[in-house]
Amino acid sequence: MDVAFGNPGLLKIDKIKVGYSFADVPHGKADYEQINYFVNVTCKDQSFARSFSQASKKHAWTEGWVELDKDVWLEVAFGYTPSGHRAFFQFNPSKLTPKARATLEAATMLCLYEEWEGLAKNGHVSYVEFAYDVVGAGYSDFLCIDTRLQSINDMYMKVGGFYLGAKRARRRIAFYDKEYELFKNHKLVLGHRLLRLEACLRPPTKQRLCDLPKLVNPFAPTIVIDRKLLECCTPSFRMERFRKRVLIQGKNAQDAFSMAVGSGQAKKEFVQELCSLAPPWWNPTAIWEGAPATLDWF
Repeated sequence: MDVAFGNPGLLKIDKIKVGYSFADVPHGKADYEQINYFVNVTCKDQSFARSFSQASKKHAWTEGWVELDKDVWLEVAFGYTPSGHRAFFQFNPSKLTPKARATLEAATMLCLYEEWEGLAKNGHVSYVEFAYDVVGAGYSDFLCIDTRLQSINDMYMKVGGFYLGAKRARRRIAFYDKEYELFKNHKLVLGHRLLRLEACLRPPTKQRLCDLPKLVNPFAPTIVIDRKLLECCTPSFRMERFRKRVLIQGKNAQDAFSMAVGSGQAKKEFVQELCSLAPPWWNPTAIWEGAPATLDWF
């Protein structure tokens, strides 16, 4: 197996949504004029914008998509919220080619008075996905649990994926077969297995783009378990209950963990026992050390 342990290049930002409040800057009126100008320009040049749609008067939102490069898009939305006029910019930094990066800067130049620097300085991250890919790792060979999340959406588990945590939670973990997802959605054949762990975050208000690496490590409470190590280990009483529920009864690992974990010192010891079953490529501390590199495009 090709392992990803310690390689910060495999941690990346897969999606980011940056909010911009016109009321927070002294040139907010000029910014609002700029973004309206942007809509007018892109609507006339269909090679630059895929579509813009005026929303209903009730919501008063305008949204559209700008093609930054082949199959690389910038989504722009702006309008009125109870807190004032706002805009949102969403894109995938991991797909930013040099051409896409240049087009992104050009788009923000048309949107905002202070151009790209204005978004970087005054924009706040409302949603971001940190993705960690492991080449050669198979989805069915590993288990994933989280010591701080309770709910699990396992409706896609049989086809290679699930979410830990509530849909609108501040933090959510996705664990899925990326090889299968690329083939199913894009008909792309990799020729090797690819496992992805994704931290989906909704940071606190006023989380600046440049400060993202300063966030608390979102992977720290997540434990990845090698099924083979689980099968062969000499278990404690709690581990035996966990193993039986997962390997024999077929329950998902998160629910099995919740039923077996206990509290206090017993919980601490059980978590340490589970961590000892991690594959060599899973080290949350080493992985998060690569966070600054995810902002190279910025």
